[in-house]
Amino acid sequence: MSKGTEPTERSLREIPEVDFVKAKRLPRGKYAAKARRSLPNGRASSTAKVAVPKLTAPIMKKTKAEQQEAWPGAAKRVKNVAQAKALRKQARKGGLRFEAYLPSPLALWLLGLIEKGEFVDPSEAVFVILGQHRDLEPHADLQSELLKRVVKSALDDPRPSIPAEKVFRNLRKKLAAPRPEPAAWKR
Repeated sequence: MSKGTEPTERSLREIPEVDFVKAKRLPRGKYAAKARRSLPNGRASSTAKVAVPKLTAPIMKKTKAEQQEAWPGAAKRVKNVAQAKALRKQARKGGLRFEAYLPSPLALWLLGLIEKGEFVDPSEAVFVILGQHRDLEPHADLQSELLKRVVKSALDDPRPSIPAEKVFRNLRKKLAAPRPEPAAWKR
């Protein structure tokens, strides 16, 4: 993670508080009943203390190679920063061309937008979407409101919760399976 994308103390303080008093329901899951019993009248409260199980061992154990592949280390970050600095002069003149990988849900969303005619190709989409992100960056109030709405949407989701054990079991299976070759957009 580059220095510019790491959360700062200020940005962490700006994460909005979630008002659990307004939450209509608690998630269903292994610990939900215990959490409800710990709340007054079984309803969410901003002052209620919910018992959280203590994890004594990591749920997902990774090999050293998997850890290095999943998250760039300090040396890789230093190399990327140096490359960004070296490319600035040329990028100022002629822009920047790079390759990007999108996981399946994002790829399908983007291809759907292209099929609807919203964008001509993935390059145009990246150009427009990054421009919108840049324009939103100085408006912390809008970012905070957006985050509040995302959290509220997740709390209001009518689907039942999935137990953590099942989520991690599915992740282990997915990570152990060979990845299919990604689709490639040709110019």
